[in-house]
Amino acid sequence: MSENSSTYDGERRRLATLTDYDVLAGKTEQGLDDITRIAAQVAGTPIAFISLVDDQRTWFKAPIGLDLADIPRAWSISSHAIEQDGVFEIPDLNNDDRFARNPLVTGEAGFRSYAGAPLVASDGEKLGTLAVVDYEPRQLNADQRQALLALSRQVMALLTARKQLAERRQVDQRHGFILDSAVDYAIVSMRLDGTVTSWNEGAARIMGWTEQEMCGLPCHRFFTPEDCDDGIPEKEMGAALAQGRGKDERWHLRKGGERFWANGEMMPLTDEADRPIGFIKILRDRTEQRLEYERLKAIEERFKIALEAAGFVGSWDWDSRTDTLRADSKFCAFYSVDPELGESGVPLATFVAGIHPDDRERVAEAIRQCIAETGEFAEEYRVLRHDGAVRWVMAQGRCAYDGSGKATHFPGVAIDTTDRKLAELALADSETRMRLALEAGELGTWESTLELGNLQWDARTRELLGHTPDEPLDFQHSFIRQVHPDDRERVNAVVREAVTTDGMLDVGFRTIDAAGRQRHVHAIGAVVVGMAKRFLGTVRDVTELRAAEDHRALLNNELQHRIKNTLSIVQAIVSQSLRNASTPAEARDTIGNRLQVLSEAHDLLTRTSWSAAPIDTIVDGAIRLQGGRSRRIRVSGPQVRFSARAALALAMALHELGTNATKYGALSVPEGHVDLRWTVIQEAEPVFELVWKEHGGPVVTEPTRVGFGTRLMQSLGRDLGGKAVIDYEPSGVRWTVRSSLAAIVES
Repeated sequence: MSENSSTYDGERRRLATLTDYDVLAGKTEQGLDDITRIAAQVAGTPIAFISLVDDQRTWFKAPIGLDLADIPRAWSISSHAIEQDGVFEIPDLNNDDRFARNPLVTGEAGFRSYAGAPLVASDGEKLGTLAVVDYEPRQLNADQRQALLALSRQVMALLTARKQLAERRQVDQRHGFILDSAVDYAIVSMRLDGTVTSWNEGAARIMGWTEQEMCGLPCHRFFTPEDCDDGIPEKEMGAALAQGRGKDERWHLRKGGERFWANGEMMPLTDEADRPIGFIKILRDRTEQRLEYERLKAIEERFKIALEAAGFVGSWDWDSRTDTLRADSKFCAFYSVDPELGESGVPLATFVAGIHPDDRERVAEAIRQCIAETGEFAEEYRVLRHDGAVRWVMAQGRCAYDGSGKATHFPGVAIDTTDRKLAELALADSETRMRLALEAGELGTWESTLELGNLQWDARTRELLGHTPDEPLDFQHSFIRQVHPDDRERVNAVVREAVTTDGMLDVGFRTIDAAGRQRHVHAIGAVVVGMAKRFLGTVRDVTELRAAEDHRALLNNELQHRIKNTLSIVQAIVSQSLRNASTPAEARDTIGNRLQVLSEAHDLLTRTSWSAAPIDTIVDGAIRLQGGRSRRIRVSGPQVRFSARAALALAMALHELGTNATKYGALSVPEGHVDLRWTVIQEAEPVFELVWKEHGGPVVTEPTRVGFGTRLMQSLGRDLGGKAVIDYEPSGVRWTVRSSLAAIVES
């Protein structure tokens, strides 16, 4: 730091001290006049004064023999004096180059000698000098210089006292202003015995007495009788003297006898020697806050009792400003936190650590969102205890904010919902299994009151009974009117009997929709007793099942019929074969061949479920014993599906024709062959025609007797609803079948 900079800082501090003393202007003060007069007498000089040096001028206070108020600082001899310690003395100013041409020396003032003692403030800064001046050269002796220094100290003592008095007045003025403006506070001063000495406007407003009414009276007047009996005023004053202050929060009295709750304190008043001379008591009316506190305390106590009675509810309060969460023992137990730590307060993270890892981030995000946006918190999650047990907790809270919108507190409660959650999961699992079972069985569910009101149907039930998802329901119009007219009376009676007797419902019925389509439906139900009796059950579409049962009955009847027909055919085959056979061996072969054809025809029909068989397959099976299709049996015709009855008859007839042709006809000689052709003739009604014609065989003559094969071929026309004709032409047998195509397919 440079010397100029250091000098500047020192001068700046000196000027600041000079300003604090506030003595450059003002009236003449007797004390200062006395000191300068004494200084002139001690030094034996005609001139004495107090000089105060500021940055531009030097000011004179209490001058003796000098008629100047101030001079420029450049003329000031005192500005040199304050730059050194002790008395600054110039016996002859004319002989000092610094001052020989100074206007104070050369001008009317006529200064010839100068001696000045510095005025040193308490902080060490020199404000000016106490100076003596003569018109003639003069040198002070040692006693005079010491006297001048002592008098300079007296000047500073007076200036310091003046400064302190001014400051005290300012403080008193500020205190008076504060006391008068602090209308929310009762401020009372008292003597050591408790007698009131001052009473501010706030005390008058709060307690009702004016200052004139209370001054001179004991402070006991605004204490309650019971507190006076217990010596509370004396105890407060004793605490103030012993400890520096005595605090209290208690009920006090107003002028009208009403009580008010106040918090405040009593402090001792001391003199300059720090000896107690009285007390000051400050009170603030906190009645509303006290009543609210007591109300909240009662609510908290009831809440605590309720929580303890519930046994499974815990509470918390998180101060988000300090990140301090306090909780009761039950809440701590949820998270395996020491209850003592929970009561004294721990960071939120201590409790968050107890949340199941899979739920932790979700809950933390919900807390952040609650504070930043909604203010409401409600989450259900798992907590993981130290023993590894997992519990479910439902936590609900609400965030509180200050006037600026900043979160302050976040209180709430938590409930152990483990049992309910496990029950919900079990119920959900049960409902899932039930739903899958209902879907697999295509079941619908329904429910109603015992009066058959408040009907509740699921989508499947509505579908079965012909109702849309949002359509209102009632028993008579939504249910009974959907039942087939022939079943309504019976179903209505069965349902009402079930709800009347708390019995079971098990009824089948038909429904009919607007288009006239029928369904077969089976409903079962029962009266169930819970919080209220309910009538509930299931309904199932059994239309296909009913059709299957009808079809099964039809098949049974058809099977019986076909067995009878088959036995009749077998009986005829055996009977005719034995009658026409010449030897047992011939009879055996004939019966065997015919039964084989019958068996193959049955196999064919079985493969087609006895519904229909293609004609080419029937033909192949019937002529297999004759070598099948070849150049000797030439087969052609369109595809036609024969009914079961027609297929059996055609197969037997073709077998007989082939057997006779092999024994006696065209197939009995190498050059013979058979043409087997069929066609569908498009007339008014389509006609099926089949022709068997033999060529190249022995000359044919009409047999003298009619055998089994001939009768079978002739009867085929009747079986097909048409006509079959056999002609014994010399060139070869011709067998013609002509029938309605519809008869062949449907018979």
